[in-house]
Amino acid sequence: MRKLDPLQVSCQQQCSPGELICQCITGLFRNDYGKCVPRSQCEGQPVPECPANEQYYKCGERCEPTCKDPKPVSCQQQCVEGELICQCKPGFYRDDSNTCVSKCKKE
Repeated sequence: MRKLDPLQVSCQQQCSPGELICQCITGLFRNDYGKCVPRSQCEGQPVPECPANEQYYKCGERCEPTCKDPKPVSCQQQCVEGELICQCKPGFYRDDSNTCVSKCKKE
């Protein structure tokens, strides 16, 4: 998510609790003109690459779904300035080897 602010000089997603925000669809990032564009059209600081089945968030869930706890309760978005957060894409779960998988192994 990114607060709509034409004065900022990057295409990184941002989260501001309590403020009205706009959100681009997955795979697009808001540019300096307020338009959602592919990463290749972003200027300034590049968006970090994440491992397979993960995506970059400036704000992430404090408790993402895992194989041991696929539906964590009472977790809120956690915004951490200056930290790069890669989390599992929707529909994926973090397993014991810290990898995002679509299906968890049965124990």
